[in-house]
Amino acid sequence: MGLEDRLGVPIGSLSGGQRQALTLLMATWVKPELLLLDEHTAALDPKSAEQVIQLTHEIVGRDRLTTMMVTQPASATAC
Repeated sequence: MGLEDRLGVPIGSLSGGQRQALTLLMATWVKPELLLLDEHTAALDPKSAEQVIQLTHEIVGRDRLTTMMVTQPASATAC
């Protein structure tokens, strides 16, 4: 997601997808017993959301993390 070229950049100037990816990387730097993800792609555009989901699957699979991911169905509407 282009983070490797942005090491010296303040976090606030990163895109939403880059911030979510960075947060995911920080949360898994030391292997957690349980990784809780609460709508971690909710505020992202579709392309960024897909990239974050792919990164999530890579990290969870590689590190064999027990994970609970809360998501909204794509067809959900506000009540």
